[in-house]
Amino acid sequence: MRLAVSTLFLVASSTNAASVPTLAECETAYSELEAKNYEPPLRQLELCTANLEIQALTRSRYHLGRAWALYELGRLNEAIAEQEKAFALPVPPYRLQIANYATMLRTAGRLEESLIATEKGEWIDKEEGKPPSMMIQYHKGWTLQEMGRHREAINAFTAGIPDQVDFPFVYWRRADSYAAIANREAAVADMQKFSELFTAEWRKHSTEQRISQYREQVRSYGLTPAW
Repeated sequence: MRLAVSTLFLVASSTNAASVPTLAECETAYSELEAKNYEPPLRQLELCTANLEIQALTRSRYHLGRAWALYELGRLNEAIAEQEKAFALPVPPYRLQIANYATMLRTAGRLEESLIATEKGEWIDKEEGKPPSMMIQYHKGWTLQEMGRHREAINAFTAGIPDQVDFPFVYWRRADSYAAIANREAAVADMQKFSELFTAEWRKHSTEQRISQYREQVRSYGLTPAW
């Protein structure tokens, strides 16, 4: 009987070992996410994140990939939890990771936590000796805007502009906050800037429905977009 039990244990162990995906298999699964094929590789990448033979930095990337896939699939709470698993690894966070986390929290209505996340992003900028980054300031401004704190939102958007002066959406969002505090002149100027910067290169990444919405908003300020 002992022999039979031992044999059964060995077979079970071999089966479990065989189910652990290799690094190559994990990279193949990750490439599916990059191709926006979100659902099929989720389980495989979950196994990959548990493979301690894979470097923590790579496992963090798999967690982040899973988090964004879950977010795109509308599984918001799971996405946030997965993002937090990446933070738990001994890997320094970076701006995109912070920005995505702030986005997920904001979408979930967890605005205070979203704002705290962007403040961690500001800390990264300072630690690296860099000026405020658009990636962080844009999301900080967006969250503050959702909180109705429009003057602070304007300050955040403005702080990010030197890092990426040709990013159209920062002007689009700042225009809304200027309008909210009844600064019509500044709002019109920002919407004009958005209209000029929203080039064909940017439009190809938007749906026709979104472009139509942007066009109507520009027109609501008495402007005529060239697109």
